[in-house]
Amino acid sequence: MRIAHPNILHYRTEIDRFVNWVRMRSPEAHTWQDYCCDLRFFLEAVGDRPPNTITFQDIDRFILAQSEKGFKPATINRRLASIAALYAFLMPEDDELACPVFPRRHHLREPQRLPRPVQEDALREFFAMIDNVRDLAMFTLMLRCGLRISEIAKLELSDLYLEEETPRMLARGKGSRQRVAYLSDQAVRGEGSSDHVFLYRHAPLSKDLIRSRLKTIGTRNGVRVYPHRLRHTCASQLLKAGCRITSIQAFLGHKRLNTTMIYARAYDQTVADDYFAAMSRVEERMEIGLAPKPTEDTNQEYEVVKDLKKTQIVTWLEPLALPELCHEERLEIVEHLKYALSLTLNRQHAPPVTPVAVA
Repeated sequence: MRIAHPNILHYRTEIDRFVNWVRMRSPEAHTWQDYCCDLRFFLEAVGDRPPNTITFQDIDRFILAQSEKGFKPATINRRLASIAALYAFLMPEDDELACPVFPRRHHLREPQRLPRPVQEDALREFFAMIDNVRDLAMFTLMLRCGLRISEIAKLELSDLYLEEETPRMLARGKGSRQRVAYLSDQAVRGEGSSDHVFLYRHAPLSKDLIRSRLKTIGTRNGVRVYPHRLRHTCASQLLKAGCRITSIQAFLGHKRLNTTMIYARAYDQTVADDYFAAMSRVEERMEIGLAPKPTEDTNQEYEVVKDLKKTQIVTWLEPLALPELCHEERLEIVEHLKYALSLTLNRQHAPPVTPVAVA
């Protein structure tokens, strides 16, 4: 039987232990940094208390506070997952410790958004504003090789195989997983005097500096570009060019095919072809458009028809005043009057009617 932890440590100490353990397990990955950032947000919300004093009500209040600050459901869910991971690390040491995060209660529904690649005209404008070789190399690799911002920052000269018949590189993805990324003709190489490809003042570039450069260049011509959007654009352009979805999965380093399938849902040429082929047949059978505005000739024709109707009614009413008119003739005139008065919309369809001759 497991024994309760003899020393009741406060939250800050337990977070440090957990983050150090994650970093020790995977030193090359940046997962420990994400855990550290997310758990610091929770620490600020609940205070430096022992973990066994945290309840599900504290999680409720944390979610509400994060939502009020404008954080998106995906961000809040990631922070909840970090809290759950912390408790999964601590619970084997304490029989009485329970995780306060309940997935059915606390998980927020995330909107299913499709990727939004940068339009080609906007891309041309964006790259036309770049006047720095390093920036051009970084952003071209993001666009043509689908590299993440962390993969750009970690890229080393030893990862490049430019002299081979098919130029390629090794990209360090999530969870320290490496993959092969092929270099197109437009992919260029940065210059540097250290092991890293991209430098700033003789030191490896930080992710914040890469984001800042993207934002600065995009602001010059009003194009909103961020690192992952270039990756989305790379995948979308490959899909439109006929690349197989499984090849795109391997190229982008997706662990699950469902992650890559989101690009197929955003751009499915088969669905588009089926829609336009069927809709063209539908539109051939039925035209939809605004009703034509009445012209001056139409108005004049309407006035003529209206005057004719008045003349006919008067002509039919005059015989009714004659005392010698028989009952059958009066009924016939009444029927003609009913018919004439009912013509309000389709006057052109009315059969010709002649006045009743009176002997």
